[in-house]
Amino acid sequence: MNINKMIASILENEGGFVDHANDKGGATNHGITANVYADFLGVNSDYFYLTDLIKVMPESTAEMIYKEAYYYHPKIDLLPEAIQNQVLDMAVNHGANRAYKILQTALNKLLGSELVVDGYFGKMSWNSLDRVLSDLSGLNNSLVFARIDFYNAIVKRDDTQKVFLKGWLNRANKFLKGTQK
Repeated sequence: MNINKMIASILENEGGFVDHANDKGGATNHGITANVYADFLGVNSDYFYLTDLIKVMPESTAEMIYKEAYYYHPKIDLLPEAIQNQVLDMAVNHGANRAYKILQTALNKLLGSELVVDGYFGKMSWNSLDRVLSDLSGLNNSLVFARIDFYNAIVKRDDTQKVFLKGWLNRANKFLKGTQK
């Protein structure tokens, strides 16, 4: 799957402008938070200004931010193609560091290894990834389950996030391969 198709899928999930009171990320448009947009523009201002600014952000700008900040910069493009789409979606939804933590968690579960789950995808993480190249479908599904565990932990820590759980679980389950959904 190419990057443009991956981004189109994310944009479908994210929709347009949202400023839900319980969303810890604050106002978003096309899945881009006001703070990420401000960083992209190189501006630093108060929340109300950023909320007005994010409301008018074009979808094409969101696409550019996805490519640069969430795909190329965190080097998701170097991962096996079979998991890039899900890891990119996780990076957008949770941040690139958390996406790599979830990947490390999934690798640990598959391999019984003891990778440090730190979000830094270094030599040991790459070596673990190399060991599962023959079962990328299994890794993909392990990612889904690790992601679901992460979502459930969020809700367990903070009940106000329960309003998002069904959507989060549906989003994660879209990536399951070869099983009943």
